[in-house]
Amino acid sequence: MILKTRKEQLIDEFCDKGGLEPYRPLVTRIFDALQRQGVKISARYDVEFSNFEAHDIEDGKRIRISLKNVKEPLNVFWVLFHEFGHFQSPKVNPGDDVLAREELAWQFADKTFAGYPELAGFRGSYEACKKWCLNTYYRKYQRALLE
Repeated sequence: MILKTRKEQLIDEFCDKGGLEPYRPLVTRIFDALQRQGVKISARYDVEFSNFEAHDIEDGKRIRISLKNVKEPLNVFWVLFHEFGHFQSPKVNPGDDVLAREELAWQFADKTFAGYPELAGFRGSYEACKKWCLNTYYRKYQRALLE
């Protein structure tokens, strides 16, 4: 029996639980590119939201992507790009504007998305996910929703 590396196990998990098997080579390229920037990626199943853990942990900073009840597999990429945007953003300071930080993370996500031309045909899916995510914050802070 051939033992798989931790990286191979992670790719298998995201392809299986995230419905990304048709995109396996792309999953591998994206994970490799993001991890080269110094962020770790892992799955979570306890909640349906994903997050970037900005505090230093034993093995670096981590993006945790929820694979609980994945309905739209490509959203796994879009949310990963957004959380990577938080990783790229300046360190959080007390009093920071939450909405501004979310919008900034999506601006970084836009640049990450643009770096994968093979995903260009899915821009509508990306924009729909971005709009849905931003509107959750706009509702919370009573701002005008994106249409």
